[in-house]
Amino acid sequence: MPTVTYKCPDSGKNKKRKFAYNAVGKAQSDAFARLNGGKLKMNPGPKEEAKTKSTSHKNIVRKKANIETDEYRQTKDTTATEDVQRANQKAANTANIAKTIGGVATTLVGLAGKKKKA
Repeated sequence: MPTVTYKCPDSGKNKKRKFAYNAVGKAQSDAFARLNGGKLKMNPGPKEEAKTKSTSHKNIVRKKANIETDEYRQTKDTTATEDVQRANQKAANTANIAKTIGGVATTLVGLAGKKKKA
C-alpha cells in the first residue's frame, strides 16, 4: 500500500496516511504527497504485487496480437518507403526522357533551319 509520511501543518506531528494499492490509490498518494510536502513510499503488502503480474491466456493473446501488429506496421512502412523510391525513380526516368527528346527536337529544328538557308 502506498504510504505517505508528512508533517501535520496544525500540530507539527509526523503522520502517515495509507492508500489502496491500485491505479487510483497510487495517483491519490502521489498527489497527496506533493500537496503536503510528504514522502511517498510504495510498499505493497503480501500478494498485492503478484496480482498485477498475471500471465493469463488473454494477456498472452494480446501480446501476440501486438507483436503481429508491430510486424505489420514495419512491413507497411517498408512498402511505403519502396513505393516512394519507385516514384522517385520513375520521375527521374521521365526527366531523362524529356531531356533526350528536347535535345533531339533542338537538333531537328537546327537541321531544318540549315536546309532553308541553303
